[in-house]
Amino acid sequence: MICNKCGAEVPEGAKFCPVCGASLEAAEEVKENVETVEAEKVTNGDFAGNDEEFDFGKAENDAKEAFSGDSVENSAKNYSIAALVLGLVGTVGSWIPIVRYCSFVAAILAIIFGNKARKMTREIYGQPNGMATAGFVLGIVAVGLSALAIACVCFIGGAALTDPSFLDALEGM
Repeated sequence: MICNKCGAEVPEGAKFCPVCGASLEAAEEVKENVETVEAEKVTNGDFAGNDEEFDFGKAENDAKEAFSGDSVENSAKNYSIAALVLGLVGTVGSWIPIVRYCSFVAAILAIIFGNKARKMTREIYGQPNGMATAGFVLGIVAVGLSALAIACVCFIGGAALTDPSFLDALEGM
């Protein structure tokens, strides 16, 4: 058996390609469906008297395109991963003084990607993906932490500008 994605030799009965990790069950289902349709057309006489022949190569290419990895499921997984990573970056970055301002942007993107992934996985599986939900929640937490940190910096800076003794009081603590 040969993997439709990378062309590697795959042992019979394997569900995933050992080289690229592509699912082989979906390709087998498509192959079985194509063979079933071909058999039905031949037995029903759909090819009888036709000068055109069925293009099996085109059907195989169409099946490969359908399972090439650009599916909605893969997009939902990619959005989920992006949301989780950006949520983590936003949460951790909100505690680092210089990165704090950039982490706010990462947190907003985590919320956007997490929300999109939750909607996509809800449509596909009937419930939101845990990774998408975690990224969404981490994004919200990171926005709150970043906003709080920025507000504290502004408060301390404003207080120091209006009352120089404020910094002396902070140093004495």
